[in-house]
Amino acid sequence: MAAETVTCAKGNNYKLHKEHALTDKKDVSDKTVPVESTKAIVVFIGGAGDKESYYFSGPYENIQDARLAFDRRTETLKAEGKYKSQWLGYNEVRGKQDIQRHVLSLIPYKSCPVYIVGHSLGGWNGAHLSKIMSDWGYKVQMLITLHPVGEGALV
Repeated sequence: MAAETVTCAKGNNYKLHKEHALTDKKDVSDKTVPVESTKAIVVFIGGAGDKESYYFSGPYENIQDARLAFDRRTETLKAEGKYKSQWLGYNEVRGKQDIQRHVLSLIPYKSCPVYIVGHSLGGWNGAHLSKIMSDWGYKVQMLITLHPVGEGALV
């Protein structure tokens, strides 16, 4: 089965890349069961002045250097549909609605591995995002902070 999209009973769409044959204890005939494709989502979160001006300074696009270098190393995975990255500003992941709009919309299913890379204030917000997503049942595989700033839960 080559990358077929299937709609489950709840109406969610899932991309499948293979099937497994399972045998029930009572019914010994093989049953074909679809398996979700493995895909990695990497969210790069910039700090203040990274994606937009901050106190008349920037934008500097600092996190873009890390993202573009990483994207070049993963071109094959991206071409196979197994990798996707997104550049966000620190202010695009501050609350539930922002997270739903900018982050959760990228993730095809809850068990999809998510990697979060944040710089400066984006590192601080990335840490909070990691906690929130884990609490909501998403699989945050790794959090990387580059020169994080901040303390506590409030900006």
